Amino acid sequence: MKSPIDIMQESFSLSMRKPSLLYGLMYFGLSIVISLGAAVLGFIIGIIGVFMLAAINIAYVTLAAIALGVLILIIALIILQALFDIFFYRGIDQIRKTGNYDIGEVRKQIKSRILPTTFLIILVILIVILSMAIVIIPPFLLFNELGLLAGILIYLIVVLFAAPLLMMATPSVILENVGAIQALGRGIRLGTRNYLFNLGGIALLMVLTFIVVILSLIPLINILVSFFMTIVFTHYLLGMYEENRQRARL
Repeated sequence: MKSPIDIMQESFSLSMRKPSLLYGLMYFGLSIVISLGAAVLGFIIGIIGVFMLAAINIAYVTLAAIALGVLILIIALIILQALFDIFFYRGIDQIRKTGNYDIGEVRKQIKSRILPTTFLIILVILIVILSMAIVIIPPFLLFNELGLLAGILIYLIVVLFAAPLLMMATPSVILENVGAIQALGRGIRLGTRNYLFNLGGIALLMVLTFIVVILSLIPLINILVSFFMTIVFTHYLLGMYEENRQRARL
């Protein structure tokens, strides 16, 4: 069995190989192009919408249109996130298993996994919002600003200790032929059986993230660090997922 440190060392080694670096460049390039395209399209649609609302000039119609526009924007961003996750996770997983990536196979997986991955992201967002409301709102109502600070602190602690139960959900929905709820359940089962292992893995990830943040303050180097560590962290999460499965025999 591997430790989180072993998996991280393996992740650095795999990330420095040519297929990982090329795929990382492809991922960042597509991310920039798609994001810019989506931003331009959203801006154009927004301008058209503003002129149409100005012509209509009815308050409740304006509010409804704004709410609908925000909702559509949020859904579009979630779908984009799902697309990026599938593209990168699948490609890196292929590199881990075969030594290279297959764009054709990745494209097929995007078509088959985009809906469950999108639903999982929405489900996780709802869980986060609901848990924040439960943990933060009551102390805020009771103790105002002091209660808000206490609620945020408690929530951060809850997130830290809940993360080992949820961190395997995204790899599950992308790499396995399961739905969003099944992936969440599978991730929780893996996390429960490997709780301390995953908690140690998250602690190591937090230390490295802190180092990355410090290095990112250096001009020019921050771009290279962000690029390389995104590849490393993806290898690491997939390595943790593989180790979770082996330990839990799932």
